[in-house]
Formats: sequence, C-alpha cells, structure tokens
Amino acid sequence: IKDFLIKNKITFIEDETNNNEKFTRNRIRKNIIPVLNASIAGGLGKFKRFFENTDSVLMLFDFLIEDRLNIMKSKNPIILDISKILYYNNKLRKNLLYYILSKNLFVDSSLIESIDRVISSKRPNIIFKEKGMIIEKSYNDLKIEREAGDEFDKEDFLKPGMETLFNGYTLKITKTVFIESLLKKKNVFVFPLSAGRRFKIRTLQTSDSFVPFGMNKEKKVSRFLMDNKISLSERRRVPLILNEKDEILAVGSLRRTGLYRMKKQKGCLCIYVGKN
Repeated sequence: IKDFLIKNKITFIEDETNNNEKFTRNRIRKNIIPVLNASIAGGLGKFKRFFENTDSVLMLFDFLIEDRLNIMKSKNPIILDISKILYYNNKLRKNLLYYILSKNLFVDSSLIESIDRVISSKRPNIIFKEKGMIIEKSYNDLKIEREAGDEFDKEDFLKPGMETLFNGYTLKITKTVFIESLLKKKNVFVFPLSAGRRFKIRTLQTSDSFVPFGMNKEKKVSRFLMDNKISLSERRRVPLILNEKDEILAVGSLRRTGLYRMKKQKGCLCIYVGKN
C-alpha cells in the first residue's frame, strides 16, 4: 500500500505506533512474518495450502521456536531464555510454553500458570517443585526438569506427539497415516486411532494381565515376562502402556495386545518403545 501511495504521489499520514514493538501486531509483522516468508517456498502466497497440512504447521512451529525465535537454550535439560519469552504478550507466552514443554513433559494449564508467574516475577532466583517437576529461575535462564524420584519411575503420562524417558526406555506416540511398512518397523506397535487418546505408562502391578498378540486368551503380565526370561530386577522396570480404559496396549518392546487390530483405517497410532 505504501509503495502504491508513493508511486502515485498520494499524500498519506503514517501512524507513529506502527513501528513501536511494544504492540504485538508490530512484533509479529517485523519479526515473525519475514521468517515465515523466507521459510516457505513461494512466500506468504502459499500460506493457505501450507497450513492445510497439520504436520507442516508443527514443523514450522519447531523451526520458529528452535531456529529463529531462539527461546530454547537447551533441550536436555530444558533451559529457556526468559527475555525471549517475555517479549510476547501473556496469552501468546503461555501458548508458547505449552507447545514447547508438552513435547517432552506432561504439563497442564495449572503448571503453565505457575511457570508463567515465575517468568514474570522480578525476583532473579526462584526454585520450586510442582507436579513432579523442578522449575528453577536463575536470572535470565529458566530450567525445567523432572524431579529425581526412587530407583525407578512408577508412572508417567503420554499423549500423541509426546516423547518421554521411563526407566531406561524411550517411549513416543505419534498419529500418522497408515501404510503397510509401519507394521515392519522395529520397536513400533501400530494401533487404530480407537485404541486411545491419552495414555499412561507405569510399572508392573500384581493383578496385571493382557491378551498377547497371537493368542486368544488373557495372560498374567508377570508370567509373560517370566516366560520371556526377563530378570526380576528388569521386570520391575519394564514400562506398560495403557489407554484411558486401563487396557494394557503394550508390554515394553516385547509384545503388544491382540486388541485393536488394524483393518482398513486411514489413520493410526504408532507407539515406539526403545530400550536405551
């Protein structure tokens, strides 16, 4: 518009607040839109097609947060640059925190509120524990990590898109389009989307039983582990993945349940269980 006015020698007045980065609209226009324009082939003209692909949106968010906005100083442990987070308004700041932290930790709105209060506080050094997390503010750094517990973890939570470490195992759940080759991937169990929306990871309990894939009746998980020659100490560490109905979907990387078999579904859940 400005170029058009100048080219046609039309007199105009520019609002002096247009260049003031105190306002969110100006920060987005000056700092985020140029990055988007440079990052997407064809520029902003291809935005609509780009944003129709959910995976592309998530990849873009990761790119912005990790490579352009410079919010994260470290991934393990998670260390955030407080000055970069405070650059954004309250609502956007909380959304950024949730997006960053939910990729690796189980967070909810109350934990995000607590972290935001720490970030906004004028006190230079704060440390507190909440919901199994240790949150530590040291001047411009915010460090967030799981609280050290017993010899091994008893329980954790996962949702699609998250990855976690549990008793020496790496677990990750993703939603994706089903293709036959997924069934041949090592340490990956494939389920229809109906298998669950929220997942719990925990260690063995005495009453646990499941229907192992390839069998038509239930079997005690403890007996299954013994039959697979898993030592007693290792049995206490093996992660069990359960859905919101408390159905055991997988026993470590050993076997999945025979429930929820793939048929002709387009989408699927992939549960990766790898031993570190």
